[in-house]
Amino acid sequence: MPDADPVTLGCMEVWGGSRAIDTSASVPGRDVYVSSVPYAGDDAGGDVHYVSLCGAGAIARFVLADVSGHGEGVRRVAEVLRGLVRKNINTVDQSRFTEAIGDEFSRLAEGGTFATAVLASYFATTRHLVLTNAGHPRPMYRSAATGAWSPLHEAAEGVELARSARDVGIDNLPLGIIEPTAYHQYAVKLAMGDVVVFYTDALMESVGADGEQLGEAGVLDVAREL
Repeated sequence: MPDADPVTLGCMEVWGGSRAIDTSASVPGRDVYVSSVPYAGDDAGGDVHYVSLCGAGAIARFVLADVSGHGEGVRRVAEVLRGLVRKNINTVDQSRFTEAIGDEFSRLAEGGTFATAVLASYFATTRHLVLTNAGHPRPMYRSAATGAWSPLHEAAEGVELARSARDVGIDNLPLGIIEPTAYHQYAVKLAMGDVVVFYTDALMESVGADGEQLGEAGVLDVAREL
């Protein structure tokens, strides 16, 4: 039997789309929960979720994206974006995966449309979560050891750069804003019971009891109270 192509992962979709969903599943090393409530009670919207298994089940891949705007046009663009994710999901280097999606999305999306996205690959054998962020809200992380919540980003404590970004001058922009754009990827080693939460800006734009939007700090405060 010939050797496998070293530049592909061989991924299969677990689930994905932009429709309303409230479900959970287990993938190697992780329990995954996805909740999506589209704008104004629609059955689909601009948020795209995607979960796949790669590398004979040793790697789980996750994508959460938020297409700008609302309505039927955004729904169509969201499906285009999901198609691009499926097309490029086997790309091993996650930063190049993001660049490939961004380049195609900028050509195919409707005029002025862009998307923020966070992509993650979890390697079950080493417990490393590798992340790439394209202008998206920073994930929230809860340490099982300390019980503390914090933003998860490449400058956070315990995070290592997985690969240096190429020096093109502009980094980590939302998809479809400008090309070429370089994307950083960074890694964090997770322990049993750790929690990572990806979310869209609708959560940060929720209004608190004081009538002000929560923002990232307010979202973390809510999480700490749970």
